[in-house]
Amino acid sequence: MLIATILALAATELRAQVAPTDSQRVKEISTIELDRITVTARPQWKNETPGVASYLGVEQLSTFDYANVHRVLSQVGGIYIQEEDGFGLRPNIGMRGTGVARSAKITLMEDGVLAAPAPYSAPAAYYFPTMARMEGVEVRKGSSQIKYGPYTTGGALNLLSARIPFEWNASARLTAGGFGSEKLGLKIGDTRGQFGYVFQGLIQSNNGFKELPNGMETGFDIQDYVLKLRFQSDSSSPRFQRLEVKAGHYDELSHETYLGLSYDDFNKDPFQRYASTALDQMTADQNQINAKYFTQWSSGWNATFTVYQQIVRRNWYKLDKVSGSSISSIVMNPHRYTSEYNALKGLNTEGVDYSIKANNREYYSRGVQLQVSQQWRWLGSSLRYEAGLRFHSDGMDRFQWVDSYRMEESSLLLNREGTPGTDSNRLETATAWAGYSQIEWVKGAFSISPGIRVEHIDLNRDDYGKEDPSRSASNLRTTNNTLWAIMPGLGINYEILNGLNLFGGIHKGFAPPSPGSEQGTDAEKSINYELGARLNNQETLLVETALFFNAYDNLLGNDLSAAGGGGGTAQFNAGEVSVWGLEFTSSYEIIALNGELIIPLRLAYTYTGSKFHSTFESDYEPWAQVTIGDELPYLPSHQWHVSGGISKGPIQADVNYRHQSKVRITAGQEMISMVNGLEGQHVVDLSMSYRLNERATLQTHVRNLMNTRYAVAARPAGYRPGMPRMIEAGVRIEF
Repeated sequence: MLIATILALAATELRAQVAPTDSQRVKEISTIELDRITVTARPQWKNETPGVASYLGVEQLSTFDYANVHRVLSQVGGIYIQEEDGFGLRPNIGMRGTGVARSAKITLMEDGVLAAPAPYSAPAAYYFPTMARMEGVEVRKGSSQIKYGPYTTGGALNLLSARIPFEWNASARLTAGGFGSEKLGLKIGDTRGQFGYVFQGLIQSNNGFKELPNGMETGFDIQDYVLKLRFQSDSSSPRFQRLEVKAGHYDELSHETYLGLSYDDFNKDPFQRYASTALDQMTADQNQINAKYFTQWSSGWNATFTVYQQIVRRNWYKLDKVSGSSISSIVMNPHRYTSEYNALKGLNTEGVDYSIKANNREYYSRGVQLQVSQQWRWLGSSLRYEAGLRFHSDGMDRFQWVDSYRMEESSLLLNREGTPGTDSNRLETATAWAGYSQIEWVKGAFSISPGIRVEHIDLNRDDYGKEDPSRSASNLRTTNNTLWAIMPGLGINYEILNGLNLFGGIHKGFAPPSPGSEQGTDAEKSINYELGARLNNQETLLVETALFFNAYDNLLGNDLSAAGGGGGTAQFNAGEVSVWGLEFTSSYEIIALNGELIIPLRLAYTYTGSKFHSTFESDYEPWAQVTIGDELPYLPSHQWHVSGGISKGPIQADVNYRHQSKVRITAGQEMISMVNGLEGQHVVDLSMSYRLNERATLQTHVRNLMNTRYAVAARPAGYRPGMPRMIEAGVRIEF
């Protein structure tokens, strides 16, 4: 009602405005279009955003040329990461206390379009957009991100692929280094008249830094290709129109396993792999296509209509059980499962049955979305209204089986081939209507941004059972759940002095339950508060700090194998939980010797606390036995990121230092030790470059300069190492 009233008043008292010039209109159109694919597009976002917003652009990303999104996001406050394979192939990302497992509790986007394989029915990101081809990373937190759903508690992560240039542009990157790493990237784009295009191609591979007894590879091979085409009218047309089509293909083969190491084995040699994982590998492919139509009328109203579809197929063929016992139980309790533990290592294997599961799944995600906006001048103030509507459907087809193997002379040999569909055999689907409405009113140094988001979601699971691989529905079990969610939010920003702003907000957090939940199962809900300050001094100095408090009415845990659960995807209610913290980010650029010497400095710090408000027991290992006052697992109290560099003439050198304090691996409140937690991490990266000429630059990167050995997680199924020291060298060429 508030938004409708303000708009009605604005419509009746609208001031006459001078028609913009063509150049002004082109700039306005570009800004509006950016706002539809980005979350920090408008020039004033650094000063006027009523919440924390972070942006890493081409220059920052190219300095270290990270292919691992974990290393990129460690530079941003309020983000939590749990590495798994050392390469970032399966990212685990959380924001402001949300769970990190498979990035399932954040809104993940690429170019403003939902990017998780099945965002509503199966959000666990077993496919993740390739970081190495991105040209921008954006993070939006607080009340200002409620228009990016469905996950509104922590925040939204938007990855930006290459934009279509307005003139000829081409570049190539070639990098090679340790563990047989190779990376080749190519980008070509141009605009001719009303037509523009860009093509991106990326090929990267690595032999892996872990070692199997038989010497087989433990790395990966990835290919990723994206093509964008743009058609538009002349900018001086009474009604400007633009159509952009994007198509992409991704292909992966990674020799990765779910099985980590026992605690003792990790301390002896963190980079070993057990012989029983020799056949473990992931095959995955993804195809995406979307089309965005943008138009603006002479009245100033504009609209973007987007149609999108994504298909992801993957089969993670991996060791699941040894003689009927789960690998997680064995590796975390080797003294209890002595014979099975020896069999994992390839010892005493006579009569041992190795069950290798084909975790075969196919996902789809498709939808249409419409966004409209308008701006007015009214009574000495400005109004900007925006609304959006999206219809979305997605689903997951689990059609899995288990093969039986034996081990002879350290080699796995097939005993019995399983029948597809005789393990997990079900369909999970979701359809959702989502809409948001938001207005930004600016009066002098003060702005207020009320908004609301509404979601209507239908969830369905059809479980055919292990005895019906033909899916005749002879023993079909169907579960349905329908729910509504209304998420209001309010953000306020006030400029105290030139460049110094105070901001704050309150909004409702939401995350839908899984399709397997019964009718009436509660979603995850919270009320989230934020209060902060931002100092921005003409691009050379930026300081941003914020206090946040998330009050969960009902926190949900998911029984994912990747999160330390049993893999049944059942959800566990944790009841009321509180998460609070402090984020601090600053950057400063020292410029000396008449601009010839540049020293960029950056600091990001996050403090986080948490507490359960109830006592309960569950089969979910990280929350096995919870007592009032326990802290959440995998949530570090302190995180630091410090970076600095020096650039003079053609030479540039930069260093990144990342620290993460101890984390507990199960809920608790006792002191963190080797029994219940992981030691803190200290990792240093170094990058150096030399510009040969205007077109060519040589680069050298040293990942983990000090060769620090550290455990990144004790899940899934055992302890896992971070990447050891790796050196890469290459050349970047601009044509």
